[in-house]
Amino acid sequence: MKRIFTVSILLGILAIVPAEAKYAKAKPKESMIRSGFKFGFGAGYGWSKAVIATTQSALGISRTRSIDLAGEGALGRVFIGYDHINKSGFMIGFEMGGEFSNINGTTQPETALLIENVSLKTENTFDIALRLGYAVKKAFIPYFKFGMDNTSFKMSNRYSIGQLVNNEVKKRLTGIVAGVGAEVPVSTSISLGAEYSYSYFLAKIVNTQRDPANPTQTFQTNNTRPRINKIVARMMVKI
Repeated sequence: MKRIFTVSILLGILAIVPAEAKYAKAKPKESMIRSGFKFGFGAGYGWSKAVIATTQSALGISRTRSIDLAGEGALGRVFIGYDHINKSGFMIGFEMGGEFSNINGTTQPETALLIENVSLKTENTFDIALRLGYAVKKAFIPYFKFGMDNTSFKMSNRYSIGQLVNNEVKKRLTGIVAGVGAEVPVSTSISLGAEYSYSYFLAKIVNTQRDPANPTQTFQTNNTRPRINKIVARMMVKI
Protein backbone atom coordinates (compact mmCIF):
# COMPACT_ATOMS: atom_id res chain seq x y z
CA MET A 1 0.00 0.00 0.00
CA LYS A 2 2.86 2.40 0.81
CA ARG A 3 4.38 1.74 -2.60
CA ILE A 4 1.05 2.32 -4.39
CA PHE A 5 0.49 5.56 -2.46
CA THR A 6 3.98 6.85 -3.37
CA VAL A 7 3.53 6.02 -7.06
CA SER A 8 0.14 7.80 -7.06
CA ILE A 9 1.75 10.98 -5.70
CA LEU A 10 4.50 10.89 -8.33
CA LEU A 11 1.99 10.34 -11.15
CA GLY A 12 0.02 13.30 -9.84
CA ILE A 13 3.10 15.51 -10.09
CA LEU A 14 3.70 14.44 -13.68
CA ALA A 15 0.03 14.94 -14.60
CA ILE A 16 0.75 18.63 -15.18
CA VAL A 17 2.91 17.72 -18.19
CA PRO A 18 0.07 18.00 -20.79
CA ALA A 19 -0.89 21.44 -19.50
CA GLU A 20 2.69 22.64 -19.67
CA ALA A 21 3.06 21.21 -23.18
CA LYS A 22 -0.02 23.14 -24.31
CA TYR A 23 1.33 26.33 -22.74
CA ALA A 24 4.73 25.89 -24.39
CA LYS A 25 3.09 25.30 -27.80
CA ALA A 26 1.05 28.45 -27.52
CA LYS A 27 4.06 30.57 -26.44
CA PRO A 28 7.19 28.89 -27.84
CA LYS A 29 9.38 31.95 -27.28
CA GLU A 30 8.75 31.82 -23.56
CA SER A 31 10.14 28.34 -22.91
CA MET A 32 11.01 27.87 -19.26
CA ILE A 33 13.64 25.19 -19.99
CA ARG A 34 17.21 26.49 -19.86
CA SER A 35 20.77 25.57 -18.93
CA GLY A 36 22.22 26.40 -15.55
CA PHE A 37 23.46 25.31 -12.15
CA LYS A 38 20.84 23.85 -9.84
CA PHE A 39 20.09 22.63 -6.34
CA GLY A 40 17.09 20.85 -4.94
CA PHE A 41 15.58 18.31 -2.59
CA GLY A 42 13.28 15.32 -2.72
CA ALA A 43 11.40 12.75 -0.69
CA GLY A 44 10.26 9.25 -1.49
CA TYR A 45 10.24 5.57 -0.77
CA GLY A 46 12.76 2.77 -1.21
CA TRP A 47 12.82 -1.01 -1.01
CA SER A 48 15.79 -3.35 -0.83
CA LYS A 49 16.49 -6.96 -1.75
CA ALA A 50 19.28 -9.10 -0.36
CA VAL A 51 20.18 -12.78 -0.41
CA ILE A 52 22.22 -13.51 2.71
CA ALA A 53 24.57 -16.49 2.53
CA THR A 54 24.90 -17.98 6.02
CA THR A 55 27.52 -20.51 7.05
CA GLN A 56 27.17 -22.01 10.54
CA SER A 57 29.61 -24.24 12.38
CA ALA A 58 28.72 -25.10 15.95
CA LEU A 59 28.07 -28.08 18.14
CA GLY A 60 29.86 -30.26 15.58
CA ILE A 61 27.40 -29.25 12.83
CA SER A 62 28.28 -27.25 9.69
CA ARG A 63 25.56 -25.81 7.46
CA THR A 64 25.43 -23.28 4.59
CA ARG A 65 22.16 -21.81 3.30
CA SER A 66 20.63 -18.68 1.76
CA ILE A 67 18.18 -16.29 3.43
CA ASP A 68 16.00 -13.86 1.45
CA LEU A 69 15.76 -10.48 3.16
CA ALA A 70 13.55 -7.61 1.94
CA GLY A 71 13.36 -4.10 3.41
CA GLU A 72 11.46 -0.88 2.84
CA GLY A 73 11.24 2.67 4.19
CA ALA A 74 11.12 6.41 3.57
CA LEU A 75 14.01 8.57 2.39
CA GLY A 76 14.95 12.22 1.91
CA ARG A 77 17.37 13.66 -0.65
CA VAL A 78 19.33 16.86 -1.37
CA PHE A 79 21.34 17.48 -4.55
CA ILE A 80 23.31 19.97 -6.63
CA GLY A 81 24.41 19.89 -10.26
CA TYR A 82 24.50 21.48 -13.70
CA ASP A 83 22.43 20.91 -16.86
CA HIS A 84 23.34 22.05 -20.37
CA ILE A 85 20.52 22.13 -22.93
CA ASN A 86 21.42 22.94 -26.55
CA LYS A 87 19.22 24.60 -29.16
CA SER A 88 17.94 21.23 -30.38
CA GLY A 89 16.67 20.35 -26.90
CA PHE A 90 19.25 17.71 -25.97
CA MET A 91 20.35 17.81 -22.33
CA ILE A 92 23.57 16.64 -20.73
CA GLY A 93 24.30 17.26 -17.08
CA PHE A 94 25.72 15.93 -13.85
CA GLU A 95 24.30 15.64 -10.36
CA MET A 96 25.74 14.97 -6.90
CA GLY A 97 23.42 14.06 -4.07
CA GLY A 98 23.05 12.77 -0.55
CA GLU A 99 20.26 10.81 1.11
CA PHE A 100 19.14 9.86 4.58
CA SER A 101 16.94 6.80 4.65
CA ASN A 102 15.16 4.32 6.89
CA ILE A 103 15.08 1.36 4.51
CA ASN A 104 15.09 -1.54 6.94
CA GLY A 105 14.19 -5.22 6.82
CA THR A 106 14.28 -8.15 9.24
CA THR A 107 13.83 -11.87 8.66
CA GLN A 108 13.62 -14.87 10.98
CA PRO A 109 14.83 -18.05 9.24
CA GLU A 110 12.59 -21.02 9.92
CA THR A 111 15.43 -23.52 9.60
CA ALA A 112 18.02 -21.55 11.57
CA LEU A 113 20.45 -23.55 13.68
CA LEU A 114 21.34 -20.82 16.18
CA ILE A 115 20.36 -17.46 14.72
CA GLU A 116 17.20 -15.72 15.91
CA ASN A 117 16.92 -13.00 13.25
CA VAL A 118 18.88 -10.97 10.69
CA SER A 119 18.25 -7.30 9.85
CA LEU A 120 19.75 -4.99 7.23
CA LYS A 121 19.35 -1.20 7.31
CA THR A 122 20.33 1.48 4.79
CA GLU A 123 21.49 4.59 6.65
CA ASN A 124 22.85 7.20 4.21
CA THR A 125 23.95 7.50 0.60
CA PHE A 126 26.21 9.72 -1.50
CA ASP A 127 26.11 9.51 -5.30
CA ILE A 128 27.23 11.19 -8.50
CA ALA A 129 25.66 10.60 -11.90
CA LEU A 130 25.65 11.71 -15.53
CA ARG A 131 22.21 12.70 -16.87
CA LEU A 132 21.12 12.56 -20.54
CA GLY A 133 17.71 13.81 -21.68
CA TYR A 134 15.65 15.67 -24.27
CA ALA A 135 13.26 18.61 -23.92
CA VAL A 136 9.94 17.46 -25.43
CA LYS A 137 8.10 20.37 -27.05
CA LYS A 138 10.05 22.65 -24.70
CA ALA A 139 7.64 21.58 -21.99
CA PHE A 140 9.22 18.71 -20.04
CA ILE A 141 12.43 16.67 -19.95
CA PRO A 142 12.52 12.87 -19.69
CA TYR A 143 16.03 11.68 -18.85
CA PHE A 144 18.27 8.73 -18.07
CA LYS A 145 21.04 8.75 -15.46
CA PHE A 146 24.03 6.51 -14.76
CA GLY A 147 26.69 6.82 -12.07
CA MET A 148 28.25 5.65 -8.81
CA ASP A 149 26.56 5.10 -5.45
CA ASN A 150 28.23 4.89 -2.01
CA THR A 151 25.89 3.70 0.77
CA SER A 152 26.26 2.94 4.46
CA PHE A 153 24.66 -0.33 5.64
CA LYS A 154 24.16 -1.84 9.08
CA MET A 155 23.71 -5.61 9.36
CA SER A 156 22.51 -6.88 12.74
CA ASN A 157 22.18 -10.46 13.97
CA ARG A 158 20.52 -11.69 17.12
CA TYR A 159 21.46 -15.23 18.03
CA SER A 160 21.60 -17.66 20.93
CA ILE A 161 24.48 -19.92 21.89
CA GLY A 162 24.12 -20.51 25.59
CA GLN A 163 23.07 -16.84 25.92
CA LEU A 164 21.28 -14.25 23.79
CA VAL A 165 23.74 -12.08 21.85
CA ASN A 166 23.24 -9.05 19.58
CA ASN A 167 25.94 -8.56 16.96
CA GLU A 168 26.13 -5.79 14.32
CA VAL A 169 28.53 -4.47 11.72
CA LYS A 170 28.49 -1.25 9.67
CA LYS A 171 30.09 -0.90 6.26
CA ARG A 172 30.01 1.47 3.28
CA LEU A 173 29.58 -0.22 -0.10
CA THR A 174 30.21 1.32 -3.53
CA GLY A 175 28.00 0.36 -6.44
CA ILE A 176 26.45 1.33 -9.75
CA VAL A 177 23.26 3.39 -9.92
CA ALA A 178 20.99 3.77 -12.97
CA GLY A 179 17.65 5.49 -13.25
CA VAL A 180 15.00 7.27 -15.30
CA GLY A 181 12.92 10.33 -14.56
CA ALA A 182 11.17 13.42 -15.85
CA GLU A 183 11.14 17.11 -14.95
CA VAL A 184 8.49 19.76 -15.64
CA PRO A 185 9.33 23.48 -15.29
CA VAL A 186 6.74 25.56 -13.44
CA SER A 187 8.80 28.74 -13.88
CA THR A 188 12.18 29.70 -15.34
CA SER A 189 13.79 28.77 -12.02
CA ILE A 190 11.69 25.98 -10.49
CA SER A 191 10.96 22.48 -11.78
CA LEU A 192 9.08 19.53 -10.33
CA GLY A 193 9.80 15.93 -11.19
CA ALA A 194 9.90 12.26 -10.29
CA GLU A 195 12.67 9.67 -10.56
CA TYR A 196 13.15 5.92 -10.26
CA SER A 197 16.63 4.51 -9.58
CA TYR A 198 18.22 1.11 -9.02
CA SER A 199 21.51 0.53 -7.17
CA TYR A 200 23.63 -2.61 -7.42
CA PHE A 201 26.65 -2.92 -5.13
CA LEU A 202 29.99 -4.35 -6.19
CA ALA A 203 31.22 -5.63 -2.81
CA LYS A 204 29.61 -7.55 0.04
CA ILE A 205 28.93 -6.75 3.67
CA VAL A 206 30.13 -9.51 6.00
CA ASN A 207 29.06 -10.15 9.59
CA THR A 208 30.98 -12.74 11.63
CA GLN A 209 29.70 -14.13 14.95
CA ARG A 210 31.97 -15.68 17.53
CA ASP A 211 31.25 -17.98 20.42
CA PRO A 212 30.82 -15.80 23.58
CA ALA A 213 32.43 -18.58 25.63
CA ASN A 214 35.36 -18.85 23.16
CA PRO A 215 35.94 -15.54 21.27
CA THR A 216 38.62 -17.10 19.06
CA GLN A 217 36.09 -19.50 17.53
CA THR A 218 33.85 -18.38 14.65
CA PHE A 219 30.57 -20.28 14.51
CA GLN A 220 28.61 -18.23 11.95
CA THR A 221 29.34 -15.91 9.01
CA ASN A 222 26.73 -13.94 7.03
CA ASN A 223 27.48 -12.08 3.80
CA THR A 224 25.30 -10.29 1.25
CA ARG A 225 25.36 -7.90 -1.71
CA PRO A 226 22.26 -5.65 -1.40
CA ARG A 227 20.18 -4.13 -4.21
CA ILE A 228 18.03 -1.01 -3.71
CA ASN A 229 15.08 0.47 -5.64
CA LYS A 230 13.95 4.06 -5.02
CA ILE A 231 11.13 6.34 -6.16
CA VAL A 232 11.60 10.04 -5.36
CA ALA A 233 9.51 13.18 -5.92
CA ARG A 234 11.84 16.12 -6.62
CA MET A 235 11.86 19.92 -6.57
CA MET A 236 14.71 21.71 -8.32
CA VAL A 237 15.79 25.37 -8.30
CA LYS A 238 17.91 26.51 -11.25
CA ILE A 239 20.27 29.43 -10.69
